Amino acid sequence: MADADFVLCPHCGEEIRRDALACRHCGSDDSTGWSHATDYDGVDLPEEGDYEEGLEREGFRKPKTGGRNWLMAAVSLVLMLLFAAWLLRGLW
Repeated sequence: MADADFVLCPHCGEEIRRDALACRHCGSDDSTGWSHATDYDGVDLPEEGDYEEGLEREGFRKPKTGGRNWLMAAVSLVLMLLFAAWLLRGLW
């Protein structure tokens, strides 16, 4: 094929066929193309450190840690002791 059959992708700069519907390197096309070079000034994207803040704004909360863990451990221990006593009762 001649070089005239190929063009450079406007998004990533790789060589693609002139009649290609999308770039095989970056997946961009004329209507939905996305790249780091695209200007997203009108979109309010969160900064990297704002993830947890964004979750809280959307109604998600961090799970509480350690609140009932001791209770679950105590209940598990009692159940294991009862089970062990039940097993030992059959041996004696």
